[in-house]
Amino acid sequence: MSIRIVVADPAVRVRDNAPGHGLGAVREQVPTVAGHLRTGPAAGGGFLVEARLPVRGEATA
Repeated sequence: MSIRIVVADPAVRVRDNAPGHGLGAVREQVPTVAGHLRTGPAAGGGFLVEARLPVRGEATA
């Protein structure tokens, strides 16, 4: 089981930052939980960030 998070914004321009900031930090952290990350131009313009993160254990209320 995994959680899929997608953020697409046609008006956003993204500049990749140094490690530890913004997308660089996400790119570093996602693999540490065996997740997958996809970033790049969105089909309709703008920018897309998609992360798939595994779910471990049971959810708590």
